[in-house]
Amino acid sequence: MGEDQYEVIIRRVLVTLVLLGAVVLIPWWATVFLWLVFVIFFKNPYEAIFAGFLFDMLYAVPLDLLFFPGTILGALCVTLMIFIRPRVAFFSE
Repeated sequence: MGEDQYEVIIRRVLVTLVLLGAVVLIPWWATVFLWLVFVIFFKNPYEAIFAGFLFDMLYAVPLDLLFFPGTILGALCVTLMIFIRPRVAFFSE
């Protein structure tokens, strides 16, 4: 692996730690904003699903219809970005 790949990995790990720290430390609306930014600007942002699961485990109230809303939202956002990203000129490589 070259120097560039190590930089990308380190950047991704740091941003993931910030996202997971945000779930614990800052209000939910700021966490959702960071979550969406992460999903938009990183390729294959599977960590967003884990952040949603962590959010659900810490703060969610069980509902009859939707038991893991954060996890479902994370999975939906990741799935949408996987299909939308190749079709948007802003993200073309």
